[in-house]
Amino acid sequence: MIDLVLASTFLLSLATMAVKCMGRASAAQRHAVWMFAFLSIPLAVLISTVAAPFVPGLPVQIIAAAGVPGQLNVVHYISVRVAPDWIRYAWFAGAALLLLRLSISFLLLYRTRKHVTVPLVFGILHPEILLPKSAKGWPTKVLSSVVQHEQAHIRRWDGLAQFFAQISCAFLWFQPLAWYAANKSAEEREKACDDYVLASGVPADEYASHLLFVAKEFIPSAALPMARPSSLETRLRAVADERRSRAGLSRRWRIALLATTAASVLGVSSLLGQQAEKIYNVGDEGITAPSVLHKVDPDYTPEAKAEKISGSVTLAFEIAPGGLPREIKVVESLDRGLDQNAVAALRQWQFKPATREGRPVAVAVRVKFQFQLR
Repeated sequence: MIDLVLASTFLLSLATMAVKCMGRASAAQRHAVWMFAFLSIPLAVLISTVAAPFVPGLPVQIIAAAGVPGQLNVVHYISVRVAPDWIRYAWFAGAALLLLRLSISFLLLYRTRKHVTVPLVFGILHPEILLPKSAKGWPTKVLSSVVQHEQAHIRRWDGLAQFFAQISCAFLWFQPLAWYAANKSAEEREKACDDYVLASGVPADEYASHLLFVAKEFIPSAALPMARPSSLETRLRAVADERRSRAGLSRRWRIALLATTAASVLGVSSLLGQQAEKIYNVGDEGITAPSVLHKVDPDYTPEAKAEKISGSVTLAFEIAPGGLPREIKVVESLDRGLDQNAVAALRQWQFKPATREGRPVAVAVRVKFQFQLR
């Protein structure tokens, strides 16, 4: 849940800044940036989740230098990364409600698709162009512009893009940036199809009159209408702006966008993986204890041998989800040199990490190294 908040905030903020810095880039290019931002959020969360190594190991047995068993105990317990249950329940309820709303909207439009009031494309994998019954009496030029606009949606796979954006908003209902991005991507999607019609040779003033002709009323969000009244003014300005770029997505531009997206996803995944985890207690319900894969015993120092020092050094540390010890602290000291040797030896240990619901998690433990001359 917290990974989702962090990933969506960073990636959508990055997309917002990128779009604002794109100057007079075409609507198709701006729309692509928004859609790749939505796509990169689940990818970043997924990569950060599955990237932690998980390998089989030996049974847990922490051994001291002289062969005396060590101790596996709880050191401390903090909560940073895992959201409380009530937050997860609220997130799930909100997502379920919006998905239900989207499904109902889709079903209602499916049942009434023969009685639409404006031209639109309906469907995701097999889209179809729907026209109102009044379209039979429209002027030929208006009908031609309408069909070209809707065909542009189909060629661009805008139905699938819009569906993915709506699903993303359902799961990111708490994220204002997601709704902002969805609205902006919808505007750019319509402008990109307008550019397609203008590129076919339809004069800008003539096409603007066609938009006004078909702009009548709002319809369910599961479809792609040609002229939503809420965005009509913005689109008319774009149509009339002769300086606007109306280019599509060139091969070079797509490669650059893919490379940028990949770099952003990997960067965010790395940052998510470095965030502070919840440090579990080995005895907590659902926690599978860690086990030792590789161990190194500490050595006596010459000074400790000369002074015949014996006893134990207890170290508190965390076993990271990757199986390596970290945050090592001496909690029971014996001798400065022996303390340092114990820490140095522990740094070389490797563990099969503790798990919770099959996912590696961090746990806090203690180990006691027994120094005893024979």
